[in-house]
Amino acid sequence: MTTDPISDMLTRIRNANKRTHKKVIFAHSKLKEAVLKVFLDEGFIADYKVAGSGIKKEFTLKLKYGRRGVPVIRKIKRISRPGSRIRMGYREMRPVMESQGVLVVSTPRGVVSDNDCRVLKIGGEVICEIY
Repeated sequence: MTTDPISDMLTRIRNANKRTHKKVIFAHSKLKEAVLKVFLDEGFIADYKVAGSGIKKEFTLKLKYGRRGVPVIRKIKRISRPGSRIRMGYREMRPVMESQGVLVVSTPRGVVSDNDCRVLKIGGEVICEIY
């Protein structure tokens, strides 16, 4: 059992990406699904599927690679942790890697990217950054 399931998910993605695996499998949760939806919408992953039922659900995530097998995800980093929550207003959020990356933010309107936070003019807890 892990104390930080989001960090575990990001580490699995990071490790599979480094080894150029085509897919990753890990346990399901609603928060993880919301984070993966942002990754998919921003073009960092190819696809994800949910398999199983009840408490035995799990994700099968397809990683995305560019030309010559270069990974689309260059870096993925957990920002807010269980012991240290990081919250930001939309005015404090700066573009990640000159707008090549994304902050994933948990807001009162759900889990969205930093670009959506600026449009909606809402802040929240910064879950992770990816570029």
